[in-house]
Amino acid sequence: PGVRLFTFGVGYDVNTALLDKLAAENGGVADYIEPQEDIEVKVSNFFAKVNYPVLTDLRLDMAGVQTDLVYPRDLPDLFRGSQITMIGRYSNAIDMDFVRLQLSGKAGGANRNYLYNNLRFPLRASESNDFLPRLWATRRVGWLMEQVRTNGEHKELRDEIVDLATRYGIVTPYTSYLALESNAQPQEVTR
Repeated sequence: PGVRLFTFGVGYDVNTALLDKLAAENGGVADYIEPQEDIEVKVSNFFAKVNYPVLTDLRLDMAGVQTDLVYPRDLPDLFRGSQITMIGRYSNAIDMDFVRLQLSGKAGGANRNYLYNNLRFPLRASESNDFLPRLWATRRVGWLMEQVRTNGEHKELRDEIVDLATRYGIVTPYTSYLALESNAQPQEVTR
């Protein structure tokens, strides 16, 4: 308990699903080294990162905001020079203004709390945030694809991937798209 597992894959013939799962379930990160990469540089960069944890054992208190399908599911540790991006959905019955979120974790063995005040969770999204649904759908599809790789293909997973991919224009192994130039003209083909 309390030990972090960081995995490395060297070359192309590695079980990425296993290494990703081992790292994710044990508070670590998976990294991969291609055959032409300098292994010493990659390992040095890894140690430079993990030698400076900023905050570990992260928890985010959403202060009553009703969230759903937030990614990443579990917050990873935060290291110097890195960042964590969370994306998810919320479904409140009313506008929520002046919300105070609390991020807590450990730094150097001591508990730390950070407050983020006066945040808004409006009932209706503004036009300036119209990119967020596609960003969330991309994360959701990635998570679903990981479920397919880990647990095998099931109709429910495949159907949701196809639905999200077609609604949000995401290319997946189950979907593809044809991009036409704006001045392209349709042509009839005769045989």
